[in-house]
Amino acid sequence: MAINVTKICNMAILHVGGSKISSINDNSVEATICEVHYEIARDKVLGDKDWTFATSRAEIAQNAVDPVFGYQGSFTLPSDCIRVMEVFEDANAYKNGNNPLEWEREENNISADTTGSVFIRYIKRIETTSRFSAGFVDALHHYLAYLLAVPLAQNKGLQTDMMNLYLRSLKDAANADGLQGRSKRIRSSRLVNARLR
Repeated sequence: MAINVTKICNMAILHVGGSKISSINDNSVEATICEVHYEIARDKVLGDKDWTFATSRAEIAQNAVDPVFGYQGSFTLPSDCIRVMEVFEDANAYKNGNNPLEWEREENNISADTTGSVFIRYIKRIETTSRFSAGFVDALHHYLAYLLAVPLAQNKGLQTDMMNLYLRSLKDAANADGLQGRSKRIRSSRLVNARLR
């Protein structure tokens, strides 16, 4: 059965003893509260883990205006960026595991000690529910239930229970939805040099 926003909201609503909705645009109290919280909850849960379905890559050109101090270049992040995972000066640095680049996220920019462009891995905002993994849906509906517990059930104890379920969902998803693929071999220069002696 295809998942959609209404089904995710109903999973959360049933956890806190509310009445199911037929659409997030209903005039019911449950739908109104879900409509207020859903997008914020979705983006929060996306940002809490390195979800494989939401991991993306991009090359970003340097901005015309550099940072006032501290870094050589500034780079505007994609508009769909939820969280930056890694930033590289060279695309090959990702494969060889050698990434000495110093960088920070500031507002919607990356400030870094490089010029020209940077390469990033990031968590992307995914709005299409058919792309969600099962682990993400589980975590999202628990977090949404946490947000609904007080306005719908007036129950702070239930809210605590929903947060605990959410944290457990994230832990379970780390095993089921962990980054899939062959791991990069990361060698420190110290280890390599020691082997060459």
